[in-house]
Amino acid sequence: MMCKQEAGCPSVTTKKRRRKSSGKCKAAMKELVQESKARLLSQTSDPSDQEEHAPERAPIHLPPPPTNRATQNPTAEFTQNPTAEFARIHKPHKPSANVTATKGRQYTVSIALPGSIVNNAQTWELKTALVGQIARACAIFSVNEIVIFDESVGETDPSTAKPQQQSAATYGRAKYRTPAEDLPELVDSDDSQFQPSHFVARILEYLECPQYLRKSLFPIHPDLRLAGLLPPLDLPHHFRKDHETPWREGCILPADKVNNYVAGSHHPKKKHRRADDSNTSWADVGLAEPVQVLRDEGVSLPDWTRVTIQMPKGEGKLARLVSPRLPTQTTGIYWGYSIRLASSISKVLTETPYASEGGYDLTIGTSERGKNVDDVVDGIGDFKHMLLVLGGLSGLELTIATDETLEPRLTAADAPLLFDHWLNTLPFQGSRTVRTEEALLVSLGALRRLLFRS
Repeated sequence: MMCKQEAGCPSVTTKKRRRKSSGKCKAAMKELVQESKARLLSQTSDPSDQEEHAPERAPIHLPPPPTNRATQNPTAEFTQNPTAEFARIHKPHKPSANVTATKGRQYTVSIALPGSIVNNAQTWELKTALVGQIARACAIFSVNEIVIFDESVGETDPSTAKPQQQSAATYGRAKYRTPAEDLPELVDSDDSQFQPSHFVARILEYLECPQYLRKSLFPIHPDLRLAGLLPPLDLPHHFRKDHETPWREGCILPADKVNNYVAGSHHPKKKHRRADDSNTSWADVGLAEPVQVLRDEGVSLPDWTRVTIQMPKGEGKLARLVSPRLPTQTTGIYWGYSIRLASSISKVLTETPYASEGGYDLTIGTSERGKNVDDVVDGIGDFKHMLLVLGGLSGLELTIATDETLEPRLTAADAPLLFDHWLNTLPFQGSRTVRTEEALLVSLGALRRLLFRS
């Protein structure tokens, strides 16, 4: 048997290699230590030699001595810094400050869509976020009216269908609004009784309402439990306390609230009393104190009614109630949107708040089988009241075909006959499907030359 110590043994060869490699590593470490010591000695031994071989350093610029703020030119900082000057003039971080009055706008823009679009959202968060997208799109394109219609007409058995509540006046925005305490419970907390149209309408109106009125006009409701997560609309009539404006949104205060109204006041002992004049009321307009409003003769306003108020121009004068359309008609400033519920597609066209003015003189239906919007939009003339209608998951054609209230009845192929124009606002689409909230934003953008005509 061969001994392990013989020359040809693999284990002996491996040990020798390990000894050689470890010896090389120790030698290399010694060389590195010696080089480091030599480098340190050379840096500290001769300062003059160190200066000769040292690289040139950039000069240090010290800041100027501080100047007296009282004698310093206040615009010098902005003159030397163009970016600061731009921010001071335009205030890009406060876009609401850029709202300026133009010439009056006499026409209106309305959109109509089914409330059932929220049924396609799986969770309550997604349903709420979907409504927030609709609100943002309408606010960006200055939509005046949003109509939420029911597209399930004819699809359910009338004997088993749940009766719809007549709430057009509830969500309407005429000269006055129905008080919030009289709002019906449109949506139950139980998901089995969920009514999508009322859910959409409630959140849309909540977002449109100025923040200082929401606590008074909107009691706690399950539909609004996640509305605080939505991005604000930042509409021009969402004023702050320090804004001086000709008009403000407000709500009529009851007598007991007026007598004890001290919220936000710097004089907590100061009381406000209702005047003896029966034609006056007190309204909360988001200021430290309520304002006294002169009502129209013979008009009785319930408490907590939302109103549009023209602010008094001097001491001792009373504010006046005006139409919500007056600021837009006078200055062109966008004053929010109104909400209307319709039980069918036919009611969208017939139950219009502009019936006294002839109704909608321009109606547009949207479908992927319509004409290319780019070929038609330039040929559309002036209008006074425009209506843009979008369909739901099954499309606008089937909604019209299943509407039993239409006279005469129309088939899906005859759906374009119901409108002045039947347009495809997104030709050559890349996706097989386009959601209603996406089609709304695309359609308003495609019709922008109509919406903002001078």
